[in-house]
Amino acid sequence: TIGIVAFILFVYSLQKKDKKEILFYQLLANILYAIQYISLGAYIAGILNVVTVTRCFIYYKYEKDKKEIPLFILITYILIIILVSIFTVDSYISILPSIINIIYIVSTWQKNTKVLRLSFMVAAILWIYYNLTVGAYTAIIGNIFEIISVLYACIKLNRKNNIKTS
Repeated sequence: TIGIVAFILFVYSLQKKDKKEILFYQLLANILYAIQYISLGAYIAGILNVVTVTRCFIYYKYEKDKKEIPLFILITYILIIILVSIFTVDSYISILPSIINIIYIVSTWQKNTKVLRLSFMVAAILWIYYNLTVGAYTAIIGNIFEIISVLYACIKLNRKNNIKTS
């Protein structure tokens, strides 16, 4: 059940227009994902989610204060993921979660929420490949919902923008 609630929060975040709200719901989702992975004994995934929680929190604080996130914070999080990868990668496929995390780090660092959503869609597609390779077939369902959610959010927000400009 923790994973289901986390998934719902993550998908819900993609429907939000404001980056601050996106980050807030992703922070909550990643807390739950960390708890889920750690309780399952998947400690590396849990560690990556804890890193993601701290990143979402820091990025959220900058967005809330309407400040630009400094480049050194972006670089620090990328270096953390690289360091975690160095100690955990044992095959070419096991590097994929780290690459996906870097996509998340960079996309949530920049301001454009359209780029953020499209980056999340790319990440979801990469997760599908990873999950197929490692046999995590039920996770693929969540990835498909993420892709659908991103597409829906893009269409919905594009319609709203077209209505405002008409």
